[in-house]
Amino acid sequence: MRHQTSIGMTLALVCVTVSLQATAAPRYGEGDYGTFGLPAAETWNFNQFISQFPIADNDDRYSTRFTAKENVTVDRIFQRFVGVQPGTTVNVSVIKDDGSGLPSSNPLDIVASANTTAVDGINPITFGTANLTAGTVYHVVTQGVTVPAPFHVFQNQVDQPIRPYDRGLDNKMSVLVRDADNGFFGDAWVPVALDPYFYFANASDTAVVGGPGQPYIFPSPTASFTQGGSGAKLGQRFQITDDEVPVGTKLIVKQITFKAIASDGDGGGMPNLIIRLRKDDLAGTILASTFMTQAQMNNTNQLLSLDTAAELEQGVSYLLTTEVGGAGGTASEIYFLTFHLGNAGSGPATWGGIVESVPVASPNNSWLSRTPTVTDWDLAFSFVALVPEPAGLAAAGFMLAGGLMLRRMRRW
Repeated sequence: MRHQTSIGMTLALVCVTVSLQATAAPRYGEGDYGTFGLPAAETWNFNQFISQFPIADNDDRYSTRFTAKENVTVDRIFQRFVGVQPGTTVNVSVIKDDGSGLPSSNPLDIVASANTTAVDGINPITFGTANLTAGTVYHVVTQGVTVPAPFHVFQNQVDQPIRPYDRGLDNKMSVLVRDADNGFFGDAWVPVALDPYFYFANASDTAVVGGPGQPYIFPSPTASFTQGGSGAKLGQRFQITDDEVPVGTKLIVKQITFKAIASDGDGGGMPNLIIRLRKDDLAGTILASTFMTQAQMNNTNQLLSLDTAAELEQGVSYLLTTEVGGAGGTASEIYFLTFHLGNAGSGPATWGGIVESVPVASPNNSWLSRTPTVTDWDLAFSFVALVPEPAGLAAAGFMLAGGLMLRRMRRW
């Protein structure tokens, strides 16, 4: 009997372990191949509008739907309005979801609401204090009040189930529109398969809040830093989050995907662009390296093999750095790298905020010193890795299997 009790305890222990991991709900689980980093191939921008659904009068509404993955307080939202005329006012309300993907019609589910003046461009719209609860789906509903002329709320061109801040999964992040005068849909909410463009702040326009949002305006190749000669070199500090993989997971990286453009100003050929994964320590210890030739720097994604496999652990900071091969090239040899650009001041809402994942610059090829820079941008790169089964769970699974076998043998 003591043996059977022990086996029963083992079974209970394993079940609890699985349940706790399932509650965390990371984007990738054991046995999955995950894509990490901030891929250049992902489309993040603010350039799309829905031509059939402008805000033209006080019947027209636009919903930014998202999931709060943390408890957070906000009181204003940044959105992009185009075509706004002087004298335009709107109502902006934060409303809980009704459970079917639509804004709730219950007045008790209105978290905050206010009328405010609308301004053309990317501007904050204040709605009052809203305390958002982790795990709850919300809608920020913008409705015309006084509309001298129709205007549009702009959003992303595609619908991606990822929020950039922690690379976590948000299948609810999307856009809905409603127009009582629409002859086809009538006075009903219409889902639109596009990501909203938005981010939040609290108490002031500069106090941008990390978490919910899609703050990138567009991807762009830029030569602001990485170039030949004495020009500073650019990289990215980054972490793999627990919204991507279970806590403490270690990934083996063998290849990375990178995109660049070579501009050979003196026509003499360009040295290779060297790309390295490093520890985020004082020495910038090199974990693995690869390179791009001038021919590969053609503004397309290139899959590059590392010279050795690199082990990266969830929650630990690392660096992806670039430098110029040989003697460093000349000042006229420019290496354009691809970035996802955020609106000025939106850095805390971008990938990893302005701490965990942020561009860093080194004054030379050595990377012995580096400083954060252009914190509203993020360097585009990615890698694919297999998420292994945690050692503890594997051991528990072995114990469970052994216990069940022992029990069967005793019955025989």
